[in-house]
Order: sequence, then C-alpha cells, then structure tokens
Amino acid sequence: MFSSSNKMNINEKDNRHYEKTQKQENAFIVNHYAGKANPFFIRCIKSNINKLPNMFDESTVARQLKYTGMLETVRIRRAGYNVRISYLEFKQLYRVLLPKGIYSNKLDIHSYLILIDLNKQHYQLGKTKIYMRESQKVQLDIKLHTKIIISIRKIQKWFRRILKKKKCLKLNQSALTIQNAWKQHVIKKKEFHAALLIQSYWKMYKIRKWYFQLINGCKLLQCHIRGYNTRLAYTGGIYKIRTTIMTQTNTKLNRLRQSNDLDKYIQEEKYPSSIIQSTTKTLSEINKSRKSKFSTTREYTDSTDRIISDAKELRLMQDFITKKIYKMDTKEVKFSEVDMVFKQALKEFNENLVAQYSVANKQDSGVLNIKYRDLIANFERVIETTAISKNGFPLTMGVNAFRGFMNEFMSSRDHVMRIKKKNEKKKKKTNLIVYNALKCNKISLRANEQQKLFGVPLSLLCHYDEGKCTLPQQLEELFCKIEIHGLYSEGLYRKSAVSSKIRDFKEKLENGLKNIDVQVYSVHVLANTLKLFLREMPEPLLTFDLYDDFLRAAELVDNNDRIQTIILLTKNLQSSHQILFERLIFHLALVANKQQYNRMSTSSLAIVFAPCILRTNRCIPAQDSLNDIGRQTKCIEAIIMQKIQNIKNTLNNIDSLDVATNTASERLNILRGSKFLSDENKDSAASITSNAEELLLEDHIEELIKEKTQLTLNLPTLVRINSDEDLLSTEFDYDNESSDEFKESYKKCGRNINNGSANPTYQNENNLRTTNCEFGYCIDKVEN
Repeated sequence: MFSSSNKMNINEKDNRHYEKTQKQENAFIVNHYAGKANPFFIRCIKSNINKLPNMFDESTVARQLKYTGMLETVRIRRAGYNVRISYLEFKQLYRVLLPKGIYSNKLDIHSYLILIDLNKQHYQLGKTKIYMRESQKVQLDIKLHTKIIISIRKIQKWFRRILKKKKCLKLNQSALTIQNAWKQHVIKKKEFHAALLIQSYWKMYKIRKWYFQLINGCKLLQCHIRGYNTRLAYTGGIYKIRTTIMTQTNTKLNRLRQSNDLDKYIQEEKYPSSIIQSTTKTLSEINKSRKSKFSTTREYTDSTDRIISDAKELRLMQDFITKKIYKMDTKEVKFSEVDMVFKQALKEFNENLVAQYSVANKQDSGVLNIKYRDLIANFERVIETTAISKNGFPLTMGVNAFRGFMNEFMSSRDHVMRIKKKNEKKKKKTNLIVYNALKCNKISLRANEQQKLFGVPLSLLCHYDEGKCTLPQQLEELFCKIEIHGLYSEGLYRKSAVSSKIRDFKEKLENGLKNIDVQVYSVHVLANTLKLFLREMPEPLLTFDLYDDFLRAAELVDNNDRIQTIILLTKNLQSSHQILFERLIFHLALVANKQQYNRMSTSSLAIVFAPCILRTNRCIPAQDSLNDIGRQTKCIEAIIMQKIQNIKNTLNNIDSLDVATNTASERLNILRGSKFLSDENKDSAASITSNAEELLLEDHIEELIKEKTQLTLNLPTLVRINSDEDLLSTEFDYDNESSDEFKESYKKCGRNINNGSANPTYQNENNLRTTNCEFGYCIDKVEN
C-alpha cells in the first residue's frame, strides 16, 4: 500500500532489512493520516498479489473488501447512527456553538439541538453519548465552520481597527507637531512685520512733523511778505481815492456855494456821477474779484430738498437776481454774445419771479411751495427759448451759471432755513395735537367731506381768515406749477393729454395731494386738469346771474368802454369767484405774454376758457348759442389783452425802480465808505453835506421800495390803470362808485340803436343818455 519513496521521505535512515522496523513505520504513517480524518474502521488490504509497490489491482482489492465484510459493515453503519459522540467530546468539539460554551450540560445540549431545528429521526440522545447520522453531523460541522469564520473575521476587524487607530493617532500627533511648528513660525513672522510697521510709522511721524513745521514756517513767511506788499498797495490806493473824492467834492461844493445852489442841489438829489464812476473804477482795480464769469462756471447738482415756502424768501431771491442784473449792466466790460443772451434770459426770469411774488404776497404765504430745482428748470426753458436764434449756444454753461447764483443765495439763507425747519417741526406737533382733538370730537367725517375739490361750490373750497378769502392750496400750486414749467410749452391749453393720467391726477388732488411732481405728470396733464376743474364747478366762475350783462358788455364798440364795464361787473361777483377770476386772468395774461414760444394767443386762450367760465343754465336755441360763443370769446379776450398791457407797464415801472434803488444804494455805500476814510473834523462843511446827502438817499431808497412794493401788490389785481390822456378826456370819474349802484343803473338802461349805428346807447325813463367814457359813465341831456 505504501511506496518505498514515502518510507524514504519519512525517515531516510530506515533500514530496509529490518521488517519489524518497517511495520512500525507503516503503523506510524497510518496513525498520522487517521488522526487527520474521521475513520470508522481500519483494515489492511493488499493492493496486489505480488506485493509490488505502486500497483493497484481493483479486483483483488474488491474481493478482499467483500470477503472481510467491509461492504456489509458500511451498509449497516449507514442504516444506523454511525456517528457516536460523548457529551464531553460534543462540548469540546462544538463549544463555540453552545450558548454556555464548555460549561453546558446535557440539558443545554438537548435545547441547542432543538433550537437549530435538526431532524429528530436522524439523531438520538443517550445517557453518555449522542447518536447521529452523517448528514446531521455535516450540518453541525457547517455551522461550526461558519461560526468560527465569523469569529475570525471579528478578531481580524478588531485587530485591524487597533492598528488603524494607532496609525491615526500617530498621524494626528505628527500633524499637531507640524501645526505647532508652523504657528510658531507665523507668529514670529507677524511679530517681525509688526516691529517693522511700528518703526516705519514712527519714522514717518517724525518726518511728517518736521515737514509740517517747515511748511508752516514757509507759509508764515509768505503771509508776512504778502501782507506787507498788500498794505503798501492798499495804503496808496486809499490815499488816491480819498484825494480824488475830496478834491472833486470840494470843487463841486465851492461852485454851489458861489452860485447859492447848495440847498437846491440837496433837494433835487443830484449825485455827482463823476465821483461814483471814478471811485468805482479805482475800487475795482484794487479789489479784484476772485469769482470767474458766469460763462465759465461748472455744473452743480440741483438741490431737491430746498423749497421756498413764503413770500418773504421769494422777494429776497428777486432782489438778489435784480442786484446781479444791475451789476452786469453797470460793469464796464464788453460782454460777449453768450453773456448778452444770459443777461436777457436772467431779466426774463426776474420778471417771472416778480409775477410769482405778487401772487404769493396776495395769497397766504403758507400755500407757497416752490422748489429750487423748479426754478432752475424754469430758467433752463427761458434761456433755451431766448437762444433759439443762436446756433451752437452753450445752454449747459448758461444753466450752470444760474446754478451758481442759486447756490450763492442758498448758502446765504442756510441759517434762516435751519430756524424755519425747527418751527415747522413745532407746527407739525401742534397740528398733530389739534388733529387728535378733532378726532376725539368725531368731526373727521366733515374733514373728509371738505377734501373733495371737483364739483364743489367755490365758496366752500376757499379759506376765510379775518375777512380775507384765499384759494385752496392745491389750486394755487396747480397755477404755480403751470407758470413755472409750462409758459414755454407749445400748445399749452390746446393740446390734450392722456385721459387716464388726468383721472389719476384728479383723484390725487381730491385726496389731498400737495406736492405736484412735474416729472410724473406732464404740463399738459396739469393744464387739462385746470380746465376740468373750471368746467365741473356747479356755478361757473362768471355766475349765471351776470351772464347776460357780460354779453352786453362784450357788444360795446369802444375797447376802453368794454374793458371798464367788464371790470365793474366782476365786482358784483362773490369774493371767492372774484379772487379766482383775477388769478385766472393774471395766469392767462402770463401765458399769452409768451405766445411767440407757446403759440397760445389771447384769442386762442379766450376760445378755450370762455365756455369754461362763462355759460348759462338756460335752454337757448342753437343759433343764439352760436352767437353767444362769439361774444363770450370777445369778452374774455378783451380782459386778457388789457391785463397783458397792464403787466408790461407795471414790469417796466418796477424795472426802472430797481435801477434807481440800486443806483442810490451804491451811492449811499460810497458815501459811507468815504466817511470812514476821511481824517477831517466831523463838524466841517463837507461832513455836514455828506450827512445831509446820506439822509436824503436813505429816505429816497425807502420811498422807492414802498412804490415798488405797491406796484407788485397791484400786479395780479384786476384794476385798470389809466394813462394821462384818459385822465384829460374824462369828465366824470366813476371809479369810486359802488358796484351796487352801477348794477342798479345798468339794469334800468335799455338798448337802442340810433340810425343803424353800431354804437350801443342806454336810455332811461328820464330821457338821459348814458355813454361810456374812460373812467365811468357821463350823463347828458338828449335833445328831442
């Protein structure tokens, strides 16, 4: 069965000659292999008859197994429980599978076999052994092998985890060591840079301190040198001025004393213009202005939060612009064409300011809300229309120059504006308290009803304070915005606007809109809204009762008679209607005065506004209605034309008064300056004459200002100013006659047309003929 090579491999020193030794070796080999397997029987079988190695005879081996009963034994073993294991061996062999391991008893083994669900027919439990078939033994071995493999894997995982953990801890420790080393390096580097920075700042501080000391020393030295040179030049100029003034004044006074005309000279207020010219010229040579010309200013940003809220500030601005115009007129410099256009635009803008101030002064100052950017936009339109004929005119430069004027005026009013803002805050607090009181008294419903603007009688919209009637704030601001932004818009009241925009703007006005933004709503929207307000009035501006009277007045042939009659008829209107009519006519006159730009003549305005303010509530035939339209237009056109002439004359007079006021003020300043420069005795004749002239100048300036104020106040008023020729041709002045007497006498009159003449006459029952003259009505006897 075993080859000689195997024997040689086990023990090369065997002695083949000793048979006993050979059998022992074979037995050892058999035990060795049997221990590795699970044998049931051990039988020695010859592989061949000749006992040759490495030769296996199957028939011989099969015959030996059959004769020895091995096959029958195997069959019997298979039919029974061929596996017989004691409880101790079972615990040792399968301790891994048992719940209690090696400490398990017989009952625990029995419970485990039931738990693993073995077939009960294939195993039996004896007193000392366990009998099982081979299949059950195989299942137990498989479970044992699986359990052992799982345990081995757990041990491997645990061990590998330990190895990885050790490696990770080692890497973590290494990383911490590297981080500590790097942080120490960074800290040392920062400390080094911080030290360098501190050193550099300290050195820079020392150098800067030395540099500023050097600069201040140089500036101080320069100031001393320039001051010395300026004092020398100023002293020479002052002596020159004083010598010139005293020489010319003494010469003039000596001549007047010799001719005994000194008193006459003082009364007539004749000022030595030669002294003014020479003094002004010398002062202009010494004190050179540091400001550049208005044609070289740069662009500024318009102030959006600054407003003009009262008439006083508007008057101060108008005076400021007037002084600027006067300085430009009296400046002995040849202006360029650009400067001339700018001066013309500035004069036209000043006229618009006078018109705004006249209205604001007549109305309550609290309703005034003019923004600086609106004024700048108005000037931009003025200079744009003025420079239409000048191709390539630098409009931006002109507007920027005006911005410079506005900024100069605003900077001079900063202190006043701060005080005004504080007062406005106090007023807001007071108004809040009053509003809360009204709310507690449950009268908020009445306040909401008064907010409505359209379709409400005008007498309910106006405000009455101590017998003075003022227009609603929204309506006055509407007029103001149109006059600022729309006087130069073509087809102002002729072009229509978007209906949705008009409705939206109307709703906002009725909800209490006070600040109108022209950037959101165009000028044509504002103009159409104004016409809509006049059309929706329950009673027209020129009331139903006076409709026929106005039409009769329009039929008068003489224009002066027609205008005077219309003015007297307006005195019969209610105070609210009369104020709004005066404001509307003044507004339309301002629009018509710019008809070369906006293409809105007096006839066009009359056609647009006559049906809005002069209509009847009676049903009349269509032919009569067409005839009435012509008379309505003629009536409104006549009063607008008269107002335009009135505005032009008044503005010319105001311009003349401004020139006279500025001239007198300049002369007064020169006299006061020469008084301080004079070193002579105050009781001398020259000093007395200077004081007398100064007093006369002050009185004269005060009178000029009063006259200008009176003209400005009367500018919006609908009162006809008569010329000297009218005064000479007037036999009876009817201006002071009350409107009630005029209305009563007017109604008694009847209309007659003599011999087909177009001139209407009015004859009463006393056979008196009433003819219209310039100032009133002259009553003459009529011959039979």
